Amino acid sequence: MIFYHRDVTFETKREFINAKYIDPENASRNAVRKAVEEVAARRNTTNAVVAIAWLLHKGALPIVGVTKKPEQLDDVAMALSFKLTPEDIKALESGYVSQEPRDLPK
Repeated sequence: MIFYHRDVTFETKREFINAKYIDPENASRNAVRKAVEEVAARRNTTNAVVAIAWLLHKGALPIVGVTKKPEQLDDVAMALSFKLTPEDIKALESGYVSQEPRDLPK
């Protein structure tokens, strides 16, 4: 599941890749992305910290790539000590609907 999103202008390869995960027809995915953005803004942190903290809260061990931007490791480190409030968790989970995987690499 993709949680982080920038405005899609297709100026970079990453923005092009992000665009395929933004589906106007997928209300669940859009609701989760919006909730992550709102929690991050309210808690004065990044979307990545909120997303990773939520995965950790759920007992998942996220695999985070930091080979091209080592500063992303800061988000991982912050997420380890970032505590989501019950209000945050409710906001993040309220629009979530489990989905089948799609577009898996071959």
